[in-house]
Amino acid sequence: MAQPDPSHCWNIYGKHMSSIGHGYALWDPQPEQHLPEIELGAVGWLDKGKFRHLFNTTKTEDDPINTMYGVPEGFVQLVVSPAQIRSDQKIKDWVLFNRTIDAQAVNAGANLDTPLTMVSAGAKFEFRMKSDTGALLVLEPPARIAQFTAKLPIVRYLERNHSSWLSFANYGRQGRPDPGLDVRLEDLMFISGTTKTTQWFTTVFSGRSKGESGSISLGASGIGSLSFSLSNEHQAISGSRCNFGPDDVDRSAAGRYGELVREGVSPLKPTQNIFVNYYKMKRRIWRYHPMQAAAGPHELPPGDDRVEDGSSALLASGDDVESSGFEEVPPRSVAYDTVTVLLDWILDHSDADIAIASDTDLYAIFRGTEIPDDVRDGLEQVSPPVQVDEHGVGIVVVDLPRSEAQEPHETVEVEDHGETLHEASLSSEADWKGSQSYTHHGPIKSLATSPNSEWIASASDDGRILLWSARERRIRREWQLSSEYVAFSPDSRHLASAGTDGGVTIWDLTENDPSGVLEGHTDLVNMVAWSPDGTKLVSCSEDGTVRVWNPTTHQQKSLLEGQIDPVIFSVFSPDGTMIASGGGNSTCHVWDVETGALRVALEGRASVSRAQFGPDSERLAAAYEDGGVRIWKIKSEEVKRGQALAILYDHQMPVSSIAFSPDGTMMALGSGDSTVTVYDATRMEKKFTLTTHDMSVNSVQFSPDSKYIASASDDSTVRLWSAESGTCETTFNEHSGRVTHVLFSPDGRLLVSGADDTSVLVRKLETVDVGTQ
Repeated sequence: MAQPDPSHCWNIYGKHMSSIGHGYALWDPQPEQHLPEIELGAVGWLDKGKFRHLFNTTKTEDDPINTMYGVPEGFVQLVVSPAQIRSDQKIKDWVLFNRTIDAQAVNAGANLDTPLTMVSAGAKFEFRMKSDTGALLVLEPPARIAQFTAKLPIVRYLERNHSSWLSFANYGRQGRPDPGLDVRLEDLMFISGTTKTTQWFTTVFSGRSKGESGSISLGASGIGSLSFSLSNEHQAISGSRCNFGPDDVDRSAAGRYGELVREGVSPLKPTQNIFVNYYKMKRRIWRYHPMQAAAGPHELPPGDDRVEDGSSALLASGDDVESSGFEEVPPRSVAYDTVTVLLDWILDHSDADIAIASDTDLYAIFRGTEIPDDVRDGLEQVSPPVQVDEHGVGIVVVDLPRSEAQEPHETVEVEDHGETLHEASLSSEADWKGSQSYTHHGPIKSLATSPNSEWIASASDDGRILLWSARERRIRREWQLSSEYVAFSPDSRHLASAGTDGGVTIWDLTENDPSGVLEGHTDLVNMVAWSPDGTKLVSCSEDGTVRVWNPTTHQQKSLLEGQIDPVIFSVFSPDGTMIASGGGNSTCHVWDVETGALRVALEGRASVSRAQFGPDSERLAAAYEDGGVRIWKIKSEEVKRGQALAILYDHQMPVSSIAFSPDGTMMALGSGDSTVTVYDATRMEKKFTLTTHDMSVNSVQFSPDSKYIASASDDSTVRLWSAESGTCETTFNEHSGRVTHVLFSPDGRLLVSGADDTSVLVRKLETVDVGTQ
């Protein structure tokens, strides 16, 4: 198998500069001549430190970018929501370098994050080589970063669609002068992040550079007029090479010391892609031997490729290769790439048929330090866990770095009736198309929408409850309290939270402090619910009790006893006369709200996990751990004799969610077997089964008009279905972890979901293209 040649300048540069954590460093950041710039979703490969474009997955087949060469057979567009793209970060430094270079001084009033147009003439960056090899980048800050934030949707897309990409690259492209390329699957890159600037200067050092000192000098004579120069006490550092751009830089000024000038040119757009984040794939093959991309010496071997000691050899990209001492290389060069090492490691440490990994996986694995020289050895020491799905796709399980947008919101004082508000970095009303999001710092445990559709509340493992205004689209409250469940009062003025400490807390939405705490439970409270008229609260706990409260006086009204095991659910009937509770055993208890007496105990064959009343309060659906669901006609004589109206066993795994349509005509069940089954609720006959989720379905809900069903799954997607036909109208891929909750706002305008990736996503349904899967 071909190995990357460590002597090539683009491999030296890619190795050293990619280790600092911004992405793969391109020796030649300029886009190809016929392309405006490298964009997210592009697929291509590396050739001598330059990204070669094939097609863009996020563009339509007839987009000019894709009509240039065509697209692979069976091309499927990757639909990306704005909520899945992070574009708020920048690189503010004008000099970047790897760990083998030691910064000595920055003088003449120029800090590393000072814009070049503000640097005074003669500013100099002085450095010293700590090793024989190193790399350095000068850029015009700020360099702008754009990245996809979701991992699992990209992994699924690559796994489902990559099969035709390789043949397309080698044999099927239109308009290429060559008949095809000799690229391998693991050569192909899916671009998931870009870092762009306007001007750049790349340099590598090799040979006997250790201990030598050098400097980068910048001269500035006004906006649009810049110059870079590189020199040291020997006039040129041994074995150094450079490249610079864009192409309209005056290369005639590239002299003995690598000086380049850009005079009198209008301001440039940031199209020069200095770093890329990317995904790669590799299939398992027979008698496979891992590729040791990081092994071997890190300095240039002697020979024609090496510049003689003391010679001045700062080469511009336009210099003649043969005369400069570079060895002629095949049309497709093998690029140094650490992700390929990670792919090999995944295949070696799992039974996966195909490995998918990204450079951001490596940055997460080696967080807090640069990627080691010997990546394989570093992986063996850290030993990140590998997860293989049912399709044989292996990935490393890592905590991806949190974006700046996900950091805690800064508390600022805002004049709004004296309240302290948390500003959220959201766009204006005119820009709200598709999804908006806010984040916790742990998985979402509970999600609720207020009856007036103005508020969204979420509780998380991070010990916080966040209150988000749907009208203002910002976080209005942050309450520090560990909670398992949250629920709005019917008048939308209060929020109840079930505490891990056994308390039930009542929050006034206009206050920072709780208005009351209901005390009585002796263990974690699993759930809390308001009566339809708002005069009562019911809570259930691990202590085996169900308690009914007066939310105004904060006093307990009744204690519903009789259950020994932990109680995991307690819900009111829509008419407010009954409470259903259960968990830990096979009995679902139905209580009379006014008297607190047990009305009926409904027995199943396995532990009951959840229950839901129908909108007419006449029927109760209870789900059991054996995968069965029993439908009870609560007020009938048959229920007193333990006879169920219907017993449903259409799922192979336990039912995780039950939903009745608001008009009472349908019932939907979501299951761990990845399906949703929809029934005619009158006759309890199956209408259809929704089968396009890949993993467990955690939550289902009907829209207020009963026309749609929303489902949330472990496969990181939210799907919107037609309740009439069962067709999937839209798939939302914004989350990067298992989606645990999905809700419609009561007015039907918003679709809200919460996931283990710590995010809550809010979609304005009138801007969603229904019918786009």
